[in-house]
Amino acid sequence: MNIKTKILIGVFIAAMITVILGVVLFYGVSNRSTFGCGSNPFAGCEQEPPHDLCDLNRDGVCNATDYDLFQKVKGQCRTNFTTIYSIYADVDADGCVTDYDEQLLFPTTKPK
Repeated sequence: MNIKTKILIGVFIAAMITVILGVVLFYGVSNRSTFGCGSNPFAGCEQEPPHDLCDLNRDGVCNATDYDLFQKVKGQCRTNFTTIYSIYADVDADGCVTDYDEQLLFPTTKPK
């Protein structure tokens, strides 16, 4: 095998590796999950949640029902969360539903 053939084979192999890496990288980026981030895979995910955080029962309004649900789960910690409301109520994600969560969810007064 002469030197020209070896060079051509080397260039061909380098080109194929470049194409394969390009496809893998493009496919990986273009199909990245964009849930909550829009269609741009490079965009940040700073969008607002689709509901108010204090809307624990996800009925579209923040009201006394949500406040009552919060009071029922207040004091629970991750090891003994009994309902999905417990998870929603732990808004600071420290593992327990506390007075601080209440201040974050209901900063003014009890909803009416």
